[in-house]
Amino acid sequence: GAQRGEALAHAAEALRADPEVVLAALRQDPEAFIFAAPALRAERAFVHAAVRQRGEVLRLASKELQADPEVARAAIAQNPAARAFVSADLQQSISAVPGSGDTRGGASSEVAGDKMLEELRDRLRDVQATGDLKGYDVALGDVLLKGAGRRPTISSIVEELFGVAAALAKTAEPGRLAEACLYSLFLFSVSTSQDEVRVRRGSQRGVGCALVLGFGGGHVDELEGQVQELREALVEGAGLVVHACSNVGMGCWINIMSAWSACAEEPWRSLPDLSGCLKALVFDCAPFAPVVEDQGKAAEPGGAAGLGSGADQGHEMLVAVMLGCMAGLCRRHAPGIRPFVLAQDKGFAKVLRAAAVSGSTLLAPQWPEFGDYAKWEQLDCALRFPLPRLFLYSARDQLFPPELIEAYVAHTARYNSHAPIFTERCERSPHCKLWDAERERCANAVTKMLRAVGVLTP
Repeated sequence: GAQRGEALAHAAEALRADPEVVLAALRQDPEAFIFAAPALRAERAFVHAAVRQRGEVLRLASKELQADPEVARAAIAQNPAARAFVSADLQQSISAVPGSGDTRGGASSEVAGDKMLEELRDRLRDVQATGDLKGYDVALGDVLLKGAGRRPTISSIVEELFGVAAALAKTAEPGRLAEACLYSLFLFSVSTSQDEVRVRRGSQRGVGCALVLGFGGGHVDELEGQVQELREALVEGAGLVVHACSNVGMGCWINIMSAWSACAEEPWRSLPDLSGCLKALVFDCAPFAPVVEDQGKAAEPGGAAGLGSGADQGHEMLVAVMLGCMAGLCRRHAPGIRPFVLAQDKGFAKVLRAAAVSGSTLLAPQWPEFGDYAKWEQLDCALRFPLPRLFLYSARDQLFPPELIEAYVAHTARYNSHAPIFTERCERSPHCKLWDAERERCANAVTKMLRAVGVLTP
């Protein structure tokens, strides 16, 4: 039977030289290729069979086989992202955007002929040829939203966009298409779970609830499921505690709070008054909101004004966020693609950085990179009762440094001096891992705040 890929590292030499054993291991883990016998890794027929099964294995093949047209095309046919590992010389003869005659092996074959995926490829070829991004976002929207029952899977779209971006990154002038592809993947990574609602219900009515928002928010128009759960939970005077994880969670909360406060349309108008039920807010590794000290306010959407020379810091932060989010997207939808490995390539890293700088301008000008904190502060001050809030953060957070969180804590005390502010600085947790590394400390901090403001009784 098939072995787990990592088990091959401890297998006998005879097994590591057996093509059937190694191919079985590759089905579990493409990294198993590096544990195959050297003679097998150099054998063209074996590598050809391996990439037909897992295209990303081309990354681990010899330079000679990466330059072999037949092996390279087989790898790309199985996984378009394998274009990134084709030799530079061969790249010139392989289009960054696959032609309509391309076929795929394995699970992808069932969507190879999908008309909407072919239309997306046609649009990408047009953009590559003209440099004009008009129609790019429409094409993605058509594939994602208008092809019910016949649309390609998210997996196939992720593979396509990574493949195009990785191939263009190897060219002298990758162009705006490569940036658009990567920024689209980032947007996918923070929106593809927007229709998932995970609920743990209490045994009693009217005892309050928590809304946890993190990497999986979506536009407020598409949160009917979440609103339905809130509608059922916020009865008999029950209160609400919001727990916003990182800037994505906080950005989602700002959108929800804006729509809920307005109560102008469904599904929000059927909820109880927000000022009456909102009891507390937990900032978890958030916010990344640069503060303009000489103006005494948070930076405008985009954040560059507040960062000054730190604008580069903001973009480097966004690069790290994009990589982490895209890695999560790939683990779920395209496990053969490893964004952190791709980013080790200088060309790919350059395109990724360009996407962080200009991506929102290209594709999402209405979505501030750092969150619309001017809107948040306006809504915060408009609440009938000052909102207690806890800032949970870590001295070890390399993405949102503690000094940045502490600057925003001080800023909060200035713009909303009546709001009760609690802080807990953890000591050994990386970004958004506080509850894994220091759970008891976090739980005690939340409990202390909720008891102090009367949400929990001693």
